[in-house]
Amino acid sequence: MIVWYKITGSIVTSAGSSATVPTGAALAPPDLRPAQLVRLMQDAGGALIERPLSPVVTSAGTFHTIENCPAGTVIEVADISGDEIMAEITSTGQTEVISLPDPGEYQIRVAAPLPALPTQRRIIQS
Repeated sequence: MIVWYKITGSIVTSAGSSATVPTGAALAPPDLRPAQLVRLMQDAGGALIERPLSPVVTSAGTFHTIENCPAGTVIEVADISGDEIMAEITSTGQTEVISLPDPGEYQIRVAAPLPALPTQRRIIQS
């Protein structure tokens, strides 16, 4: 099977493997799988490079901080055990602090604007 990828702008938006390379796709380097390719972007020289990560969550007690959020970063706070989205925050370009004082299992997902890849952290608050 041939591994291929498609780029929109500078971001790899899809990748797969098939008997032939689809129209509009490029042949992937031999050492990369489709799951790896969708984490890449193309630099100005045409080389495939890792996409940057969105800011990460750091925790101290019941406070969870996401520093240096680019404007437009979307932060989603989910209650895992309650299976619900508790909050969705769009940052204006600052450090965001989330307080989770109640015991529970939570997930905070951070998605900065493209080309950044989202990050997430699972939190067990006791």
